[in-house]
Amino acid sequence: MKVCWNLTDKCNRNCKFCFREKNLAELSLDEALNVLDNLVKLDVTRITFAGGEPLLYDGLDVLMKNSREKGIYNKLDTNATLLNERNITKYLEYVDKIVFSIDSSNDQENYFLGIGSNHYNHIKKMIPLIKKRYPNIKIEINTVVSSPTINGLDDLFNSIVNDFSGLINRWKLIRFCPFRDISEDVINSFNIENLNKETYPKS
Repeated sequence: MKVCWNLTDKCNRNCKFCFREKNLAELSLDEALNVLDNLVKLDVTRITFAGGEPLLYDGLDVLMKNSREKGIYNKLDTNATLLNERNITKYLEYVDKIVFSIDSSNDQENYFLGIGSNHYNHIKKMIPLIKKRYPNIKIEINTVVSSPTINGLDDLFNSIVNDFSGLINRWKLIRFCPFRDISEDVINSFNIENLNKETYPKS
């Protein structure tokens, strides 16, 4: 059995389409370790540590270390903005799979989306470093497809192929879904249901 554990609702970015749950009760590390023990008793074998931004949870590294020691497969879902060459070992030593959020390879578009203009270039730098230090870590990319980004999917595909060839295991497209707080407020700007067929990328 596998679970997705949203450790925190805190995030260091302001993505306009975000669907994270706000006002989430954040557990202390001791409480989280107790939850982990209970998950093991329920025969959970895989955990996705997510958020918000999970790297903002104090004690994430300790929690994942304990999880690995209990035989659990650890997956980390992050925007990667807090990862750097100095803290890779702290956060990734006990990670089996890491998932990065990339919605565009265009700096201006990423700035507009709220993830930051340097987002793609930062991940472009981090992925080779991660694979060099931890070659067995599986790397995936999640892309939220919305009306501002759908016409750039071809460019994003070409960037991923050129920049990450042989380095990633899967690229997953996720259709924008307006639910919870932030994403509900931008449904008219980000929903793709009402676009004409001519606005979709040509195959």
